[in-house]
Amino acid sequence: MSVAAVFLLFLSISGIVLWWRRKVLAPNWRKPLKKLNFDLHQALGIYSSFFLMIFSVTALVIHWEGQATFIADRLTHSPEAPPYPPAQQPVPGAIPLNPDRLLSIAERSVLGAQATMMQLAGSPIRIAMKYPEDGTPAGRTNVFLDPYTGKVVYLLSSRTGPLGFRIVKLWNREIHTGDIGGLPTRILACAISLSLPLLAFTGPLIWWNRRSKGRSQWAIKSGTVEDATASSKYS
Repeated sequence: MSVAAVFLLFLSISGIVLWWRRKVLAPNWRKPLKKLNFDLHQALGIYSSFFLMIFSVTALVIHWEGQATFIADRLTHSPEAPPYPPAQQPVPGAIPLNPDRLLSIAERSVLGAQATMMQLAGSPIRIAMKYPEDGTPAGRTNVFLDPYTGKVVYLLSSRTGPLGFRIVKLWNREIHTGDIGGLPTRILACAISLSLPLLAFTGPLIWWNRRSKGRSQWAIKSGTVEDATASSKYS
């Protein structure tokens, strides 16, 4: 997926460069099919290139999350988000608290957020939480609890976490999936994503039409030269 994102970024930038010469903004539906296909590819490409570029860049940020967070922290002068606590060896003979009890402690620690996932294996346990405004399915708030005492040993909230962390971990993913503005931006992201297969079809068709045209012109020129040679031979 990361390699595909690199190619998508290259295609979106090179497409703008190729479009710049003719600057076709809308297809002329009265043109012949071959020319209409060219105009459609140009118009669709320029409108979708900006969004495809966003999709590719946000995908690369997801892949190189550590490096992206480092850059975001430096640009925003925000502190680094603390790393997750290390795993601890289970206490022999100790009985962990009931999962409902642990969940209740986590919900009181981050009021207004709901749990989306619990990792009960190991120590400490991890509970992922989501605030209503979060545009990610699982949320980006994490609470780690001691399974035996219920003590909060780590808490990183999407509301109060460092700015660099929120840019990379929360907002970047919301932009990548179209969740940032709710249903309208999800529909927009879906429509733009569907434009990519259309471009993948109309682009090779342009190449094929030009290839066929080049062969026809070569055949005509070759026939003319042969005719002229034959005429001079028998004159």
